[in-house]
Order: sequence, then C-alpha cells, then structure tokens
Amino acid sequence: MQIPLKRIQCVEFQEHPISHPKNVKVEFLEIYSKGFEQSQEHQQNFNHPLYCRLLLDRVLSLNSAYLSRFLNYQCELLKRPYSWLTSLDMLLEFNVDLIKEIKLVEELRSAMNLVNEKRMEYQKIPRFYREDDFEVDNPYRYDLIKPHLDKLESHHKKKAYLLRMKTDYLQNLYNYDRDDGVDFDVQIDLELAYLHSIQKMRKKKDFMLESKPMVFIWEGPINILVDFYYQCLNYKTEENRPILNATKRAIENFIVKHYRKPDGSKFHATTIRTILTPSRNEKRPNADKRISLEKIIKKYKE
Repeated sequence: MQIPLKRIQCVEFQEHPISHPKNVKVEFLEIYSKGFEQSQEHQQNFNHPLYCRLLLDRVLSLNSAYLSRFLNYQCELLKRPYSWLTSLDMLLEFNVDLIKEIKLVEELRSAMNLVNEKRMEYQKIPRFYREDDFEVDNPYRYDLIKPHLDKLESHHKKKAYLLRMKTDYLQNLYNYDRDDGVDFDVQIDLELAYLHSIQKMRKKKDFMLESKPMVFIWEGPINILVDFYYQCLNYKTEENRPILNATKRAIENFIVKHYRKPDGSKFHATTIRTILTPSRNEKRPNADKRISLEKIIKKYKE
C-alpha cells in the first residue's frame, strides 16, 4: 500500500530516525528510502513529505501487535519520544479524510488508539525526563517543577508529585544543588511542610483550598459547541499549524469542567469524546447548522 504523496497533509517531525540505503533486507521496524540518501549530511533539507508518507504507509499496514513493537522501537531511537508521538497523532488526524477514502478506517482507528496510549505513558513522566531541554542544565531546580506543581488541583496529587521528585533526587544523588546553599530536598521538605499546614487549615470553618471553576450555561445542542472546538483543533494557520494548540482530551476535560446544560447538569465526557473523533462525522452538525470557524476567520481578515 502506498498513500499518494501529493495528497498527504504533512507534519514536521523534530526527530526522524531513518535507515539509510544498504544491501540487506529492511526490517519492518525501520523507516527506509533511497530518497533519504542525502539527509544524513543535510538535515536541514530533510524530505518531510516523503517521511510522512512512509510513516503513514508503515503505521497503517501493521496489525496492532506489530504496530506496538514499531512504536516501541522508534521511541527507543528518540530523544523526545513524546514530541514524536504527538506529531504522529497529528499526522493521522490531518489525513483522516484521505485514509477513509482509501478504506483504511479500522486501521486508522487502531493506530490512533495505540499512538495515544503510548503518548499517555510518556505524559505521566515529568517533562524534563521525557525531553532533553535541560540535559546540560540542572533538572533538579525548584523553579522548574513549580509550574507543574501549581497545575495539580488536589493536595494528595501535589504531595505525591513532590515525594516522587524528592525520591528521584535522593536516588540519583546528582550534584545539582542550588548555588544559594538550599538543597533541592530541603526545598521539597519546606513545600511538604506547607501542604501539611494547609491540611490542618482544612479543619477550620469555611476554609476552601480550591476555587470553583467558572461555569457557562450552554443552551444549544452539544454537538454544535463541541464541533466548534473540533474545527479549532483541525483548522491550520498559514504556517500549517493548528489554530488551537491543544489535545482532544484537554478540550474534553475543559468542556466538562466549564460548561453546563440548562438544568445545571454536566455534559457526558463520552458524548464529547465521540463528537471529537475525526471518523464520527455523523455526530457533528451539517455545514448549514454549524458555527463556521472558516467564515469567522475570513470575515476577520476582510
């Protein structure tokens, strides 16, 4: 199977491990083409469209067991597997219509599920463990973990995260202490003491640790609301990037958290997830009933 190269909506991969021409049979876990012959010396001229086509061909031709092995093999070759998996997920989503046209819907669904499962594995790992942004810097700095810590809503999640980081630090014993003499583990102890104090304050009357989220009442059909977010995820800017930089799961959680039905009840996450699924066109409104993002942008530019 070969997907037409000219019809593929390409995605740029920051990393693209490939196998160069050789006189042996290429393993099914590798990406290989003579079209990459010059890319080893001239990475700035890397053939991204060809790479995207070969990657789609490989991903959609493997059954679930082999595809899982392929993803594991590729991730082992990468410095930033999470970023690569995110690009692969975007590549599959951008080419849903083309893949449906060549009747590979089941293969597409299986591939997207496996890619997302693999992404979730890496998403559980702190950012500086899954990317190399700080490989020449000190990864055990409190200012690096504080932004992630602030995003965690529950006391138990914060405490578990801090204990995990402190344990990692003590297990590795890297020489990454701060210049001011306050060691990383001491900072963690201070934060844990703070959380312990907060826990005591819970016993006081009218104490509230977490503020209530802002909620909006949606009077219309849920598929119109979710479809607008779906358009935002899939509409591309002139730089060929999605106009809204978010995941489907993030949008799903956002709608559940911030939108309510007229009676005040929450929308079901499964309903939102179904509408956001690219292959479920029948769940989204017809063109004459949707809020057209394209028309809004066109009018804005005029």
